[in-house]
Amino acid sequence: MTTMALSRKVAVAAQAIQDSSYEALSPGRFRAELLKVHRAALYKSGGFFLFSNIKPGSYTLRVSGDEFRTQLYPLVLPMAPGLLDSPPSSPFVPLFGVPGDNELAVVVRNVNPVTRRVLFDPVALAQPIYAGAPAKSTSLSTILTEQLDAGKVTGAKLASVAGLAPESILRLVRASSIRLRFDPYHQFPTAITRVVGRISLAEDPSVALAAARIRLLQVNGVAISLDTIADADIANVQIAGRRMILGSGTDVITESNASGDYILYFPTDGFFQSLAVEASLAGYQTASAGTLIQPGERRRIDFQMIPI
Repeated sequence: MTTMALSRKVAVAAQAIQDSSYEALSPGRFRAELLKVHRAALYKSGGFFLFSNIKPGSYTLRVSGDEFRTQLYPLVLPMAPGLLDSPPSSPFVPLFGVPGDNELAVVVRNVNPVTRRVLFDPVALAQPIYAGAPAKSTSLSTILTEQLDAGKVTGAKLASVAGLAPESILRLVRASSIRLRFDPYHQFPTAITRVVGRISLAEDPSVALAAARIRLLQVNGVAISLDTIADADIANVQIAGRRMILGSGTDVITESNASGDYILYFPTDGFFQSLAVEASLAGYQTASAGTLIQPGERRRIDFQMIPI
């Protein structure tokens, strides 16, 4: 009697989108790799890519592009319960996405319990969010019941507003995606508030320091808060007693590249007067510095790191 050994394999799929426009990236504009796995990704239109026939386990996904910052994501691919397959087929395909990357986060200003409509400050929506999209806050998990078209939006209708209070943060999730941030050399076609700089060794500034962590500390002298809203970190700040959204947690944190260069950038929304940033790197003293800035301006903050 012959026994057929069946191996359990899984696949992982994801979508890559462009920062600012939230448009899906064409296959030629980005690269996806599973580190230490000698298998190329299969690319499809709509920004999708797929790795098939992968053993369950822990991996690192690297996504990069010529004009984008290289981004690393830890992945744990589970054993699919009850799924036994023989290569090359892999019926279990978990869709990987990064919470906060493809959505709209707003501060609720008003809640109408009768119409189940919430109002928020005007915001420019780059891509539509369709009815049925998840709507999440710390006290609510529901869905959007009307489409939000691209353009300026000031409110949304939900299936439920139970427990949702003014000044709470609401996430309207467009899709599960990986949003690629632009690299320090990207030429922005329009004015955008940004801080750029270089991280180097204090005793020899010609030596660039890569992988230094740079994060936004303050806006207008007020410390940045990172609030976890249903599995996504949302960066926000209280300006004159009014909570304002800065983006997801990864919008206020970056790393220096191989040349020591970095960039942090934000939409031009009218309330920036000053910024403070912090640079840290294992084996070096943490440093911070600030600058005055107006919406749409570019400022430079270099850091020369001192070894511990």
